[in-house]
Amino acid sequence: MGIGGNRIDAAIGLGAFAGADAGFEQGRVAGGAVLAEFLKVPPKDIDVFFATESERERAVETLLSKGGTHVKKLRLGDSIEFEDKVYDLLHMGATPQETIECFDYTVCSIAVDSLGKTYKHPDFDEHLENRKLVYTGGNDEWFSDISKTVNLNVLKARRMARYL
Repeated sequence: MGIGGNRIDAAIGLGAFAGADAGFEQGRVAGGAVLAEFLKVPPKDIDVFFATESERERAVETLLSKGGTHVKKLRLGDSIEFEDKVYDLLHMGATPQETIECFDYTVCSIAVDSLGKTYKHPDFDEHLENRKLVYTGGNDEWFSDISKTVNLNVLKARRMARYL
């Protein structure tokens, strides 16, 4: 099972701000939007992760300058609506591999960079094929100060189970 950059671009509009011409060579789409493409369902939002906070901030500025609307401030970045899609522009990990290692479920632990290279959890394909929801605990480092993390994970698990 594979997915390339052109298919991701067509599916979710990564070309709106990623790629060398926009200066975001390190931007990568990861998580639920990639999973949604595999499952052929519309994504709730499109999570785009950047290697540095300054690169993420430039992506926010770029989308706003192209007519995007700031939806809300997020714990790890900003949510921007642009051309009828919601982009969550985030910084979590300097590399695609570091980013997916922070994800909480194996079936969301996938990223596609602006060149079309795919990074994924070793069990991603098997768990997706078998519709298996496995918690990794990967996000605990980033959200350890939230007392309700467990409750949030239960809610997310219920939402993810509907996809699978």
